[in-house]
This record gives sequence, structure tokens and C-alpha cells, in this order.
Amino acid sequence: MDYENFDIRISKSVGSNKYQMTVQSSVLAYLDDSFELPFAETDVALRNRIQFNESGYLAQAADVQALGIELRDRLFPGQVWTYFDNCRQEVMARNRGLRIRLIIDSAAAALGQLPWEYCFHDDFKFIGLNDQTPIVRFLPTGRRPRN
Repeated sequence: MDYENFDIRISKSVGSNKYQMTVQSSVLAYLDDSFELPFAETDVALRNRIQFNESGYLAQAADVQALGIELRDRLFPGQVWTYFDNCRQEVMARNRGLRIRLIIDSAAAALGQLPWEYCFHDDFKFIGLNDQTPIVRFLPTGRRPRN
């Protein structure tokens, strides 16, 4: 399958626990805005839910879906979800996929550890596990890419 890109760039404000997000796509005009990512390092409830689901215990499907909805709402707040869905529909009409590229700066590297593949939507289940909307992460390594 051929893919178009949907880029979500996440950075952390210096001296703050707030994260900024900018979004653009190769499909539709650039979403020219910056959003505060609804996430805080002190969000104990979300961390506990992730730890429960990854601890080796057999989680109920409803628990995993609830986590996925919470992660989706944080990564795709309001206007971002609308933009993503419009891009997704546009590429599907051309029999292509929409690759979600998470580009996370070094100050926000902790967010790269979250299980974004669990992002869930009722219409097409786990977003990152759908072959039409894979999620890939770009984390800074300080090294040049290999040829």
C-alpha cells in the first residue's frame, strides 16, 4: 500500500510541563495552528491505566479500549481529529493509506514511550494497528541516519 503522511510534531515548552503540537499533512492544506497537547507528566490516572494494561495482567477489552480513547483524545484533540479524518477520507478515496508520523523532540521524549498504537475510534478500532493508518515514531538520537 502507498501512503501519504500525517505529521504530528510534539515539543515541550522550556521550563514547563506543557507540550505543544503542530500538525500538517501531505494530503490537504496545512493546519496552520499550534495546540497544547492535553497531557501532563503528573497525570497519574493515565499512567496507572497504561501500567495496568502493560503489566502482564490480562486486561479486559473495555479497559484497553478506554485507554485507547483517552490516548486518541489527547493526540487528536477536537480540530486535529477533524483534520485527520478529512485527510484519511481523502486518501482512502484514492486507495492509499495515511501514515501518522509522530515527530517528538528530545525534551518531550517521555511521550514517545506511550502506547499510541492503542489509540481507538469506534469506526475503525485501533488506529495504529489498522494497515491504512500506521503510526511511526521519530525520536531524536543524535546520530545521522544510516544509508
